[in-house]
Amino acid sequence: MKYKLNLFMILIVAVVVSLFSCSVVQAGAGVTLTWEKPDDSRVTGYNIYWGLKGTDFKAIPKAQVMPETQTSVNVEPLEEGTEYGFSATSVDAIGNESAFSLTIYYTTPVTPPPEEEVTIPPVVPLPGIRMQVQGYIIMTPVE
Repeated sequence: MKYKLNLFMILIVAVVVSLFSCSVVQAGAGVTLTWEKPDDSRVTGYNIYWGLKGTDFKAIPKAQVMPETQTSVNVEPLEEGTEYGFSATSVDAIGNESAFSLTIYYTTPVTPPPEEEVTIPPVVPLPGIRMQVQGYIIMTPVE
């Protein structure tokens, strides 16, 4: 019986390694993780882990995805300009959890400030001086 349990765990580990060859799609201050459903009838769902790079984010799952046919999860909110790690495990019907998938790291982009329309008043020359406007220097405040 012990041999079968070890074989089961090896199969689950192999499933998870291929499971989390996922893609990350950025959506605002969040991401969508997607993966392919493993070809193993014992898998009933997935635990998804994420957190800041360099932290122990694999201690507690942040999302449980069930049933096993659901192969994506939205992760939000995430802080802009921050690097996160993502990993997953597969779970069977009695709660056995596989080894972790490979960790994927992703840095959320910083959203640039919205563009503003600026109206520049016309330049009025001083009396008796001929001038031609060659361009403008636009300065914006630094936050």
